[in-house]
Amino acid sequence: MTSSIEKDIYRTIAYFAYFGYPLTQFEIWKWMLQPARKYSLVEVLETLESSIWLNNEIEAEDGFFGMHGRFGGIEDQICMKHSRFLNAIEKHRKLKKVLKYVARIPTVRGVAMCNSLVFHHTKQSSDIDLFVITEEGRVWTTRLLAVTPMKLLRQRPGEAGRDAVDMSFFADPSALCFEALKIDNNDPYMSMWIRSLVPLYECESGVFSDFEWKNKWASDSLPNTTMRKQAFADRLRLHLRFPHWMVTEKTAQKFQQRQMPNELSEMANKNTCVVIRDNLLKFHKNDRRVEIAEALNEKIKICE
Repeated sequence: MTSSIEKDIYRTIAYFAYFGYPLTQFEIWKWMLQPARKYSLVEVLETLESSIWLNNEIEAEDGFFGMHGRFGGIEDQICMKHSRFLNAIEKHRKLKKVLKYVARIPTVRGVAMCNSLVFHHTKQSSDIDLFVITEEGRVWTTRLLAVTPMKLLRQRPGEAGRDAVDMSFFADPSALCFEALKIDNNDPYMSMWIRSLVPLYECESGVFSDFEWKNKWASDSLPNTTMRKQAFADRLRLHLRFPHWMVTEKTAQKFQQRQMPNELSEMANKNTCVVIRDNLLKFHKNDRRVEIAEALNEKIKICE
């Protein structure tokens, strides 16, 4: 009979297999997804070593564990992981330049890296994704100041040839609990997104600690993770910020809504993909969370 820890290890590997991302033993323990209980690293290592069922259902090579999927077998995925790591290093160089501008905007309280760049698993066409925490009631102003230079320089998604800068998620301190943004009770990607965020800038200490506390519900799905700390060289501390711009929040909102594509306007607030509120802006028209959850459910049927 398959044990709980075997099922939980399989579920974790299956989730990352959707992205063609093989895991090390430590990564399996760290990103253990929706486990029956919190396991120690030793328990995970011993199970991977001794489980006949897991050895039959997953693939192992050079210290990585995965399963055959749309990106091929484990060897193909390891090669892809290495090449994508190198691509992510290139993107980090541009990220630092963008961050030096965005962090100087006076209404920005915090900036975090998110999505595939967090895992150093980016391809040539992947965006540089940033999540921005703003001052209270200043999401539209912050977005205007952050996105306009990217638009003028043609560095936004669909405009840049590569390494596009995607700032499509802004929230002020009153909207930092994202539990209501889940697609349903089973939304593994939302929990993973929250627990994998890497803070790069805080205008004052505690900004992301507050975010982590307000989203502590996500730790139920990922109990072995904590808010990640980037290497000092990638973090930013500023002593000089731009002066406050003489533009009202209402003016910034009206201007941007006039420029907004009809597709986004029509999708707004009909689900959790595109959300437009006074304290939160989320523009993810190609949200794949339903697809990811369904793919995972299909994979783990073997455990039933």
